[in-house]
Amino acid sequence: MKKEEWGLMTVAALLSSFLFPPYFLHILAISGLASFAMALKPSERPEELRRLIEFEQAFRVGHDFEEQAAWVEAIGIYRELAERYKDDPAISGIAVQRIRFVEERQLQTNG
Repeated sequence: MKKEEWGLMTVAALLSSFLFPPYFLHILAISGLASFAMALKPSERPEELRRLIEFEQAFRVGHDFEEQAAWVEAIGIYRELAERYKDDPAISGIAVQRIRFVEERQLQTNG
């Protein structure tokens, strides 16, 4: 490369450092590497994957009831899910949040 091209690259790098502070680039690099490593890592516990698949299938049934405006049935499915997965707060939390959402939607629709 010519001397002028290196100089332009240096100026561009310095200008980009004002747009993207070094800590921001560092965070992006670390999070990118971490997510790449997680994608390559196989699941250590297949039963967790099975539970998530079962949750998703039942959740989809509740969502189908929502689309049909069958609010009571949808809430019933989500309550069953919250009870069944109460040992895992992240999963049961999804069902509880959906119950709140459906109840609000039901109130808006029914008046």
